[in-house]
Amino acid sequence: MQGDASAGLVFVRRSGADDELFRARLADGRVRAFLAEPGRDLTWPYWSEAARRLVYQSEPRGGSAELEIWKPGDASAQPLAAAPTRDVRWATWSPDGSRVAFAFREPGRDGGIAAIEVPGGREVPLARSGARDLFFRPAFAPDGRRLVAQRRGPGGEGSELWLLAPPQAPHRLTREEGWFEQKPFFTRDGGWVVFARERGDGPRELVRVDADGQVAPIAAGAPGADEHSARPSPTRDELAFVSDRDGTRDIFLAPLAGGPARNLTRTSERDEFAPHWSPNGELLVVTAVPRQPPGRAGDKIDPAETHLVVLDRNGRVLLETDGMMPDWMPPF
Repeated sequence: MQGDASAGLVFVRRSGADDELFRARLADGRVRAFLAEPGRDLTWPYWSEAARRLVYQSEPRGGSAELEIWKPGDASAQPLAAAPTRDVRWATWSPDGSRVAFAFREPGRDGGIAAIEVPGGREVPLARSGARDLFFRPAFAPDGRRLVAQRRGPGGEGSELWLLAPPQAPHRLTREEGWFEQKPFFTRDGGWVVFARERGDGPRELVRVDADGQVAPIAAGAPGADEHSARPSPTRDELAFVSDRDGTRDIFLAPLAGGPARNLTRTSERDEFAPHWSPNGELLVVTAVPRQPPGRAGDKIDPAETHLVVLDRNGRVLLETDGMMPDWMPPF
């Protein structure tokens, strides 16, 4: 398989009783089935152009999730790590494709963040959590030496951001109490982590934090609007994010350092979520659903109603198809 990863998608679609992986080609809009495992749900696929491999989550209904890895030319995928007693989720590739980091939980025991070397298979622990707290959503910095992750408190309350930079011990990146912090991502120069935070049932706001824990607002934010899911561009100093400032949840694009934000979707009949940049920074794939209730209740979307929409930087629609949990992958 050759080609530009910005020209194709891999994503999840329900087929019968199972979630399966499908692929789409932007050139002609063609969609085809890709990987399936009867009796198991395949979710959260992530392609690494550097490794030329795909990692995804495989989960039997009622069982623990595992990670599997596939490379072009293989008839089937292989387990990333043989650990049948633990639940393994939230896989993410290092920028150079040499490691997959993930969150894990051992039933009734500790959990944490670890990384597995690809293809060697050596596992390296990065952070440990106790039996009642939880690390999740790891994301690599562009240099591949640091990660940021969310950490829930005992009993699942709250959410803080932690920095993982071995051989240093993991440490809390954000220090302001009373916030629920979520979906952190590094900017393309690695100097900031962009994320959303909220207090109680209030609207989410977009902020950024540097390595010293200094938090600053995102200039493109609209006071009082519910804004979240910010993704820095991989090629420009700009940001795509979700905002309801115009009445529905739309995708906005704005300079990271400040300046006006542009509404790329402006759809009154549906809401858009989860912008995800193509590797070349020219396209976005977003999840679209029928218009949802206001506030956090509208985040609980029905997978059967999800569509994927590919946009260019001017908001022009290039592809629409049923599905969810997309990533960019060279076309078939």
